[in-house]
Amino acid sequence: MLSVRYDWIHNGLEDNLKLGGADLSGTRDFDKTTGRVGVTWNPSPTFGAYAAWGQGFLPPTTRSSQQPGAVRRPEPAARPGHLAGGEVGVRGELGDTLAYEASAFHLATMNDFGRYRIPGRRSRRSTRTPARAPAGASRRCSGGGPRGCSGSSSLHVERFTYDTVTTITGETYTGTFLPNSPANLTYLDAELRPTPHWVVGASLEYQSRSYVDPSNEVWTDPYTLVNLRAAYQWRAKAIHGEVVGSVRNLFNTSYIAFSEPDPDGNSYHPGPTREAFLGVRLWIGTL
Repeated sequence: MLSVRYDWIHNGLEDNLKLGGADLSGTRDFDKTTGRVGVTWNPSPTFGAYAAWGQGFLPPTTRSSQQPGAVRRPEPAARPGHLAGGEVGVRGELGDTLAYEASAFHLATMNDFGRYRIPGRRSRRSTRTPARAPAGASRRCSGGGPRGCSGSSSLHVERFTYDTVTTITGETYTGTFLPNSPANLTYLDAELRPTPHWVVGASLEYQSRSYVDPSNEVWTDPYTLVNLRAAYQWRAKAIHGEVVGSVRNLFNTSYIAFSEPDPDGNSYHPGPTREAFLGVRLWIGTL
């Protein structure tokens, strides 16, 4: 696989207010040529390997390119973000009951955008980060056992760290972790079909701590969620259906789902506690 892409983006803003007689209209053009290359190798029906490398391009929006004190005009100094990275992986099957996939990747970005606080102001702003180099790996496997048992699991390990990040307010950090990027994500799932009509299952979600901003001085705690589900399936001539019930966050765990630097002090956004769902599905036909 080989692809080449060219982007040209025009960003224009017209100031119809002209507060104090100042015209803050402005335009910026951004362009970039990027490419991607990859190869897949499948020597047998039960094993495959792949490798890919590519580039990316992200121009700033009008708001994210603004500097403190410039409310509208796109800043001439605003630069687009660039990234380049690669991934390698394998996937396959072991016998009739186990499937697996494992991969590793590395991604380097320049002139990226982040969040920061301006003391005394209630608006949230953006800034560029000169460089960061995320890297990680993930593994997934699934399989089936006797008597209608099946399960799957995934483990994602990432180390997203900044080489150097400089905020527009003057702070510089080196080697800190990317905000809202937990180092470990784990998912386990098991399912059982005790009768031809009933399917029951359970899953576990784990997320390690994640940091609020590039300083890494504050963070959200790790958490684990347990989920349950059950379904009853039936068939009557040309109609078949199922009733599905599930509970997410069975033990009513309190956790922070997302965080961000916020000058209003609302940096922590809690996730939902226990949730219950009930659904009915019907199919009409000869499926």
